[in-house]
Amino acid sequence: MVCRNCGNQLIENEKFCTVCGHYNGDEEENQNNDMDITIPKEPIGMVNNENELINIDTANDIQTPPDLLININDTNNNHPETEMNENRYDRLLEAYVGEDYQEIVRKKINLYAFIFNLFYFLYRKMYIIGIIGLSILWILAIKYPILIIPYIIIVAIISGVLFNPIYLKIAKIKINNLKKNSPSDDDFELIEICRKKGGVNVVIALLIYLVFIISIIGTLFSFRLFFNGKGKYWDENNNNRANCRYLSRNSLFYARNNGISGEIEESVCKKFGTDDQYFDVYLKMKSIDGSFSYLYFSSGNEGIDLTNNTEKKNALENKRMNGTITEEEKKQLEEYEQIESNYKKIKTDSEKYEQLPSKIQKNTERSSYVFSKEELLK
Repeated sequence: MVCRNCGNQLIENEKFCTVCGHYNGDEEENQNNDMDITIPKEPIGMVNNENELINIDTANDIQTPPDLLININDTNNNHPETEMNENRYDRLLEAYVGEDYQEIVRKKINLYAFIFNLFYFLYRKMYIIGIIGLSILWILAIKYPILIIPYIIIVAIISGVLFNPIYLKIAKIKINNLKKNSPSDDDFELIEICRKKGGVNVVIALLIYLVFIISIIGTLFSFRLFFNGKGKYWDENNNNRANCRYLSRNSLFYARNNGISGEIEESVCKKFGTDDQYFDVYLKMKSIDGSFSYLYFSSGNEGIDLTNNTEKKNALENKRMNGTITEEEKKQLEEYEQIESNYKKIKTDSEKYEQLPSKIQKNTERSSYVFSKEELLK
């Protein structure tokens, strides 16, 4: 229905045009509402208290009693300006909401919001709420996966019940801002602006959801690699430690069974290469006289072997000081000194690893270990 005077589009049952104010009711109502007052050509006579006839020569002297005055606008509407403003606002709100306007305005529960929840927020251009909801879901998927299903259920219920009032509240706020910022008060321009700013956008909603899915898959994949790597190093470090402790204990039993005197003070062990069969083990032994010697064991395919022993190191050092040492004894002394140097280096490497932050330790393969006397004798 359009205004018969200016052509403005009217909403259903609207009788007054909000642009020109023309009344667009039925013809019969128009005729009933036209209050034409006919002035008689003959003078109207009235009798005064003395029964004299009073002649009125002009219509201008006629005064209509107040109770005969009729306000045409009060026929069907007590507040026409308020109704026109409300009708105008409804048109702007309908333009902003777009499709499903009647369902969103009249119904308390939104079935689409319940089913699609966060995606429906994005679809309705409520990007901030949708992105915040997806961000929370992303965090839960990474750190607390067990809470994903309860979160989705809660969001679905809240969306279904509260989407309509929240959306209409936000829509009204934006319409008021558009009216304030609009350079023109023309209804046609405001309606077009509301349609552009409001409505739906499935393309952007799909793009945001696609980015979310890609990011969560990528993050989960990265975390999976991280945890696999951490699990790998964790297992290897545990295996390396277990192997080193086992080999150190066997080396100590080997020494005692072969008549090597002294008490165990400490042991160091180092793994070589990627094969779990190759380890070097050094035992630090304390003699009765308080001196220390080092036993060097190496493990391979055929088990563990005592490769060298530095018990004679002190005697050879004395010969070197006296100048009585032979060339062969010099080489032997150098081997003893190398064994002691290797022992200290393995111990230093193990201590450096212990000083690393725990996060780095879990992601780094460990190859050097130190075992105390108590650990070996348990």
